[in-house]
Amino acid sequence: MERQFIDMKATGERIKQLRIKNGYSVAQLQKIFGFEYPQTIYNMKM
Repeated sequence: MERQFIDMKATGERIKQLRIKNGYSVAQLQKIFGFEYPQTIYNMKM
């Protein structure tokens, strides 16, 4: 079984692209995901 690797930087960039494309703010994503602080979103390498 091959171990999966997640490229955190690329994943964060993709989330940022999708966030902007769909018109969501960081605060909106924070609320949707239930994060206490917006830094959690920013730490996704956005």
